[in-house]
This record gives sequence, C-alpha cells and structure tokens, in this order.
Amino acid sequence: MSFSLELQKSANIFWEKEKSHEFILGIGSGNLDKSRFVYYLKQDYLFLIGYSRAISIGISKAPQISDMAFLSNLLNETLNTEMQLHVEYCSGFHIEKKDLENTSPSVTTVSYIDHMINSSNISFLHSLVSILPCAWSYGEIATYLNENIVTDHTNNPYIDWVNMYISDEFKSLSISIMQIIDKYAEKLNKSEKLELIETFLKSSDLEYQFWNAALYME
Repeated sequence: MSFSLELQKSANIFWEKEKSHEFILGIGSGNLDKSRFVYYLKQDYLFLIGYSRAISIGISKAPQISDMAFLSNLLNETLNTEMQLHVEYCSGFHIEKKDLENTSPSVTTVSYIDHMINSSNISFLHSLVSILPCAWSYGEIATYLNENIVTDHTNNPYIDWVNMYISDEFKSLSISIMQIIDKYAEKLNKSEKLELIETFLKSSDLEYQFWNAALYME
C-alpha cells in the first residue's frame, strides 16, 4: 500500500462522517438553508487565503525545483483563478467582495489555518500532508453527492458547487499531491510516517469541524 493510501485509510472515520453530515447532504439535496451556505462561502474565502500562505511556506521547504514549480503553480492557481472564481460564485448569492474581505474568521477557520501554517513550517512533506485533506475530500464529497444524493441537476441551487469539484482538473490536484508524497515517503522511517499521519488526521478533523462550523454558523 502506498503511503498516500495509508493516509487516506487512516482518515476513513472522518470520510464516513462527512458522507452523512447535514450540511453536505443539504448541498446534495439542494435543501440547505442559504444563510448557512453564505456563511460557509465567506469562511471558505478566508480559508483560501490561509491555504495560500501555507503553500507559500511549502515552496520554501521544497527539496527540488520541480516541487517548487508544482507548489508555485498551485499558489498561482489558488490566488489568481480559484479565488477569483470564488468571488464570482459568491456574487450569485449576493455576497460582494467587500463582504468577503470584511468577514471575521471563525474559531475553526483560525485553527485550520494555523495548523496548515505550523505544519508547513516543519517540512515540505508536512506542508503537503496538511493541505491534502481539503483537496482530496472535496473531490470525494462532490462525487458522492453527484452519484448518490443529487436528484435535480437543474434546480438545485448548489449544483455548480458540486460540478466544480467533480471536474477532472480538480481531482488531478489531489492525485499530484499524493504522487509527490509517495515519492519522498519511500525514504521515511516509521516514526516520521507516524508524524505525517498525525498531521493528516489533524487536518482531516479540522475539515470535518469546518463543515460543523458552517452548519451552526459559529
């Protein structure tokens, strides 16, 4: 078993909980209260900023130029493409950019960002492992919703969100991150792998807590 698959297996408990999470199921059914989704979108904007800061630290830790190039491209895509798309998507829910910029981060958002930044300061692999749960779980969640929960692809107000994360382009991100992790994991000892698993599990837990915070708007 590759180390990236070992990471995923270690976090199965969070994945199973996410599949039955009220907020996530509400996206799939289209019945989620829009005020909760608006809250989520605002916090997600702040998350993307923190995510970008973590990536920038990861670049400085990268052992090879190819790794620096990969993360540099990811940083550029996040700042100049994904965040712009996020702003445009938010406008459909009557959220202006100034509303996003004036949003105060929730306790969970701060905790998640702090974890990614602190992990990125440890090492290149810790940086990758800390950001992987977001990329991986969003693709898994969207695919699960599309195949099992979504029944109305025309009138569901959140269908564009689902479609965005089932795209091959988005799925390729988590695959690329896992390939890099596996390349370097071959040289790690058991203790080093356990530390990375702990970092991955912490991010996975915070990913789940992020959904909780959105549901309860806290």
